Amino acid sequence: MNEAMPAASQPRVLHVTSALDPGGIETWLLRIVRHPDGTPLVGGILALSAREGLLAPQFRECGIPIYCLPPANNPLRFIADLAGILRSTGPWHGVHSHVHRRSALVHLASLMARVPLRVTHSHNTKGQETASRNPLRGMLSGWATYCINAISNLRLACSRDAATALFGKPSEEDPKVLCMPYGIDLESFLRSSEAPASRASLGIPKGAIVVGHVGRFMPQKNHEFLLRVAAEAIDANPRLHFLLIGDGPLRPAIQKLAISLGVDGHISFTGNRLDVPSLMRHAMDCFFFPSHWEGLGIVALEAQALGLRCLLSDAIPIEANRLPEQNRVFALGATPSEVAVDLLSLAASGNDRGQAGPEPGHFLYSLDGNVDVLHSAYGRVLEPSAFTAPPRSPAGRLAPAAPSLKKGTPPWS
Repeated sequence: MNEAMPAASQPRVLHVTSALDPGGIETWLLRIVRHPDGTPLVGGILALSAREGLLAPQFRECGIPIYCLPPANNPLRFIADLAGILRSTGPWHGVHSHVHRRSALVHLASLMARVPLRVTHSHNTKGQETASRNPLRGMLSGWATYCINAISNLRLACSRDAATALFGKPSEEDPKVLCMPYGIDLESFLRSSEAPASRASLGIPKGAIVVGHVGRFMPQKNHEFLLRVAAEAIDANPRLHFLLIGDGPLRPAIQKLAISLGVDGHISFTGNRLDVPSLMRHAMDCFFFPSHWEGLGIVALEAQALGLRCLLSDAIPIEANRLPEQNRVFALGATPSEVAVDLLSLAASGNDRGQAGPEPGHFLYSLDGNVDVLHSAYGRVLEPSAFTAPPRSPAGRLAPAAPSLKKGTPPWS
């Protein structure tokens, strides 16, 4: 709590996340912070964890204060503790919550601390509480949705499915609900100057066809199915090698499964890495993303931006499949042997990459677009003059109305 505080007259928005480990939300926030017009949008980070996370030093280098609050089993204690932090580190003019249904508790604390801007951001189509078989946690989901809708004066979602999952079925004309797919800083992503790690250093044999995956080892990401597909595919083509980037509670079990399936020699487990763009660009030939659910799947967009052909589960929102003519989609009910056929077909192209997309200037997939939407949205509740991004080229300029949930052609098409 010994962070330097900015002037009280500058509007300050606190973002509430989990630990700042490499992941879609955390990486996106870091890109917002580093954007030339992102400074007013992130005044601090509160990690609901006992530790800050691997990306914390990079946020600190940008002058962002970081606070930690381990989640409490007692929700009333959690609300009181969070309200106390908001008061002691304030004043805060906004709280932007990224923690799915726990955002209900976050914003009850925001109300207690009299924070005027309360933003709930849905990044997924299912939270761990709804994935759990605990009936009590499932019953609380409806209460959380009610509180979020009642307390939040702005609701954001990375896809239409993510909006429906957390907010119910909001009115398509509701100005408080905005659909904003993650922005990727595609130009810097494509010109990454990082020295690539050699394939040999990653345990990849010479001449291998590398199938990549990036994701936390947890039930959502479906690693067990990935390995069973891998076993079928490797049996048909022993040149295949799988590069699995990430860490998480299920990693030891997945590594044991790889041994029991006899494919451990064809799989590299890298753990968390800070050079993911470089690994995707230089070490992967195609990308496999079999998630049970995703809010959007930003890593699939990044893979396509680099020209990687993708095999996606049908649970991935349609917004993430930008190049359907070169990607493949499989049903989650399919057998590993059936999906292996699709994977083998995709891998047959070897390192012959497909068309890259979306284009760097494509509005809602650009970081410029995200920054403009946030400036506009925050300015509706707070001082508009403090949240005014400069005019941009037509590809990056904010439309007269921020994207809504209207049916028909999505605004990012």
